[in-house]
Amino acid sequence: MSIIEEWGELNKLRFSPQKTCMLPITYRRRLRLADTPVVNLYGQPIRAVAEMKYLGVIWDGGLIFHAHFKDRKVAIDSLFYRLTLTVCK
Repeated sequence: MSIIEEWGELNKLRFSPQKTCMLPITYRRRLRLADTPVVNLYGQPIRAVAEMKYLGVIWDGGLIFHAHFKDRKVAIDSLFYRLTLTVCK
């Protein structure tokens, strides 16, 4: 993280430790959120999350995207329902 802090200072950027989160990517669920390593940014710990949304895609720790597909299915079903009501009128 010190490299990121130095790069930010060099480019006149400062990152918010409260808004920054860490997504541990694991395979076969070997690492739990309770056992994640402590990562500090500007001396403050960064919180670990199970999933996060980045560029419209919901990323999870196993890179399996179940939450993203479920979210997209709900949006498509809602759109399809509204379209069906409009066409039936």
